[in-house]
Amino acid sequence: LGQGNEEYQFLLGITLDEDNNEIFVNDHWRKKIMVYDLSGNFKRSFDHKQGWYGMDIYNFDRDNLICRINGTDDNDNSNAFVVVSKQDGSITKGISIPYKKKISSLVFSADSSYVMPIRNRTLVPHRGDSWMLMYDPADTIYKLRTDYSLTPLIARTPPIGLMNPRIFLYPAVVTDRFYFMQTVKAEWDWVANTGHKRTDLMYDKQENAIFEYVVKNADYPNEQPVSMMVSEITFGNDEIALVQKLEAYELIEAYQKGHLKGRLKEIAAGLEEDSNPVLMLIKYKK
Repeated sequence: LGQGNEEYQFLLGITLDEDNNEIFVNDHWRKKIMVYDLSGNFKRSFDHKQGWYGMDIYNFDRDNLICRINGTDDNDNSNAFVVVSKQDGSITKGISIPYKKKISSLVFSADSSYVMPIRNRTLVPHRGDSWMLMYDPADTIYKLRTDYSLTPLIARTPPIGLMNPRIFLYPAVVTDRFYFMQTVKAEWDWVANTGHKRTDLMYDKQENAIFEYVVKNADYPNEQPVSMMVSEITFGNDEIALVQKLEAYELIEAYQKGHLKGRLKEIAAGLEEDSNPVLMLIKYKK
């Protein structure tokens, strides 16, 4: 972090490339992707394309990153998702998502001076070899494989264009049997500073039914439920479905109150207030 040519100013996201032993840092303020080796030595950088902002970047294959971009041109109906070269950022493939009418999940204040985004992930890994793509104006969530084949995964109803207020559907972890999802109502109370009501849903393929769900951590049962939504730590592989970050000070407090059990209790017993967070890996059942 710094002001030099080989340093980043604002870390919007970071992506690990284990195949090539490189780290990609998405610098939002400089509008650059900075590339380092695993020891933090600078190797190269490349610019965001003109008109792109708010990019999310992830590892796609050995040679490419996959990006979720927001464009400044509201009339651009083309690519919300792009695959770009890890070497220079050139576009390898644009991924076009079909839709009927331009719709945004952004909620603006009455005078348009403030905006409240939903912030859910719209680019979500799916069992290692593919990604789930959610695009605001589309009624279908698609699955993209590394061979660039695009297939429908989840179709929502009623159409998003007929809803007021609009309720958007976001994908989370998908297993062989269960589809975890979340709906978010795009509605914000600017006086109370609350809104974007969220509902966690799970589709059970075996029962052919949709349920609201709650997932609990068996070693941490009295605290907040475990969210199945993909957060800032994202893996795209066939083993790890999700990563949860547990803050050390919260675990210490829970340990002192006798709220922890099992392996997590053992870990918390050795923590200090300034310890790094504990990462809980949620893996696909084999």
